[in-house]
Amino acid sequence: MQAVWKWLANVTFSLALVGCGSMATSGSESTTHPVATIDQVQARDCTYLYSTNLTETGFNPASATANAIYQLKNQAMVTNGNAIRVTNVYPTTRYEYGYTSDASNVYVEVYNCPVLGGASTRPK
Repeated sequence: MQAVWKWLANVTFSLALVGCGSMATSGSESTTHPVATIDQVQARDCTYLYSTNLTETGFNPASATANAIYQLKNQAMVTNGNAIRVTNVYPTTRYEYGYTSDASNVYVEVYNCPVLGGASTRPK
């Protein structure tokens, strides 16, 4: 009987871990962001606003990169930017609260693109 209870406790714990993992990816990061990601050719028709970078952590380097891009897009909205162009990305690690975690440093240029529906700052 003890083996059954131990098995049931392990199953319950495993289900709790799976549930926490799926909750972490069901946030606003999975929705479409109003700030677009563009390439160098598309950036030619846009007004350059500024360059910036951000280091973010994640479950792995890919999720850290996604987190950084999401935050950089949020920053771009504050300055009337409606597009970003990623210029450099590199994985790293960050030491926080006594633990080492995966991180990613993302460099972007922020643009206002009239083609994407933004208010143009170019003189007419």
